[in-house]
Amino acid sequence: MDPVDPLLPYDTAGERRGWRKGVKVAKSAIAESNATDLEDLVEHYGLEVRVDDWQGLDGLVLLGTYNGGRITVYRHSIEAHAKQYGVPDTQVRDAVLAHELGHFLYHEELTENSRASVRSELLSRIVSTKSRRDPKPVREAAANGFAVEVLRTQQTTYELPVLVEILTSLGKTKSTTDSNDKSEFG
Repeated sequence: MDPVDPLLPYDTAGERRGWRKGVKVAKSAIAESNATDLEDLVEHYGLEVRVDDWQGLDGLVLLGTYNGGRITVYRHSIEAHAKQYGVPDTQVRDAVLAHELGHFLYHEELTENSRASVRSELLSRIVSTKSRRDPKPVREAAANGFAVEVLRTQQTTYELPVLVEILTSLGKTKSTTDSNDKSEFG
């Protein structure tokens, strides 16, 4: 069994499995790409990064999204979270960028694995032994594990415990904000 990651923030087995899977995907991506920094890693996979000033809607605050080959990071939301947690906004931005890259690569790996075992997938659908897609908390845990592992390899010294807190608090109402104010990734 793998040693327990001291930054692993999850209680459920599914989320812990997702985190470990994200770490594994990150290690593979870094080895495959020979990337020396986060931007090189994003570039290796041919993704576009866009910075947007959108500030949310009706209490929903997004820090980043991934859609169709584009990662969008939301500058105002990132700056607000960085200020709230007392870390440089560049660190929160990098965590968001790595998190969204993690969604892309985690999805790609699932897609590739399912192509490799179509017969197994068909059988599992018939006997309902597994779902075709992990639940959102597991996908988010995988993206978070991916992000933390990528940030560990960077030359910059990141405030990882704080960034883990930011990543895992998304989608939960914070006690310091309005009860309708939620933050999350895409």
